[in-house]
Amino acid sequence: MLVFCKQLIEEYHVYATGVILLFSAIALLYLNGTTLRRVINSIQSLLPVLAPPRHSESEGVEMETLDVYAACTSPNCIRCNRYKVVSIQARTRLQEYLTSGVSVSNLCKLQEVISKTDHESMAHNAEMQKPNVFYMPDLRAYPWWPGNKYGHDEEINLLQNAHEAIFSDFITVCERTELWHKNSTPTGEWSMFPLINQGVKLELNCSMCPNTVSLLDRITSFMDRNIFGNASFSVLEPGTLITEHYGPTNIRIRCHLGLVIPSECQLVVGGKSSRWEVGKCLLFDDSFLHLARHDGCVDAGPRVVFMLDLWHPDITADERQALDFVYHSDSPAL
Repeated sequence: MLVFCKQLIEEYHVYATGVILLFSAIALLYLNGTTLRRVINSIQSLLPVLAPPRHSESEGVEMETLDVYAACTSPNCIRCNRYKVVSIQARTRLQEYLTSGVSVSNLCKLQEVISKTDHESMAHNAEMQKPNVFYMPDLRAYPWWPGNKYGHDEEINLLQNAHEAIFSDFITVCERTELWHKNSTPTGEWSMFPLINQGVKLELNCSMCPNTVSLLDRITSFMDRNIFGNASFSVLEPGTLITEHYGPTNIRIRCHLGLVIPSECQLVVGGKSSRWEVGKCLLFDDSFLHLARHDGCVDAGPRVVFMLDLWHPDITADERQALDFVYHSDSPAL
């Protein structure tokens, strides 16, 4: 029973845990061993229902969680709070786009997907991949994306060659604590300095990072006008765990450029672990279940990466244009 309680405390939301422990205490008093085991098994089957949605590392950077599985409280977060409104608005904007005189012959699949997309009914074929805002079928789905194999080699070369210039921008802003967003985590501290947040350019922040902004302007696959697009510095202090979660969509590939990487840090995507390296990019599909952690001691210092979102290479030019209109950051829904 103690092992079971420990599992609840570590893995599930505190409110669900409190209810379940109450039932377990009653069961201990009144039930025999066989019946008690049946009660525990039944309660365990309800845990996924009781636990609220897992949150994402970038959407809604003003994130405060009650514990490891609580949803983000930022009112504009598309992942945690705006998914239904965004889905409804997308249908309206798609109709506007299709009646604006553009060629629709290459947008049949997109039209079909958006017309039936909603948070409750989106179908996902894999347990490990569950975006909750927009799912595009028939895209190649890999947790990890070696850029030189799948079409992002140009972006990787640009980023890796400029990593020292990007790091110099980080040094410039790292002491501007009033501009950083701290996100609640079960342990440690996770902070972000956004340049582009959900497709919105933060002018003050960008003015302090001229090297990085200039580079972003040269990356044609960067999602700079889309609510699914983000670019930011992300810092994990020693002892920090960002619990496993799914991103909001599979139409993007997330890129992390390592800037400061202590040895005891790792990123796990789709059950497969990898480690950042200074000056190197990691590309992954964050619609797969993923987590990040820094298990180093205090003296190890923070893990620092520059993070940005790239278009999935299977999204065509026509589809990009349409999706930028449908999910543009100037949408009234946001």
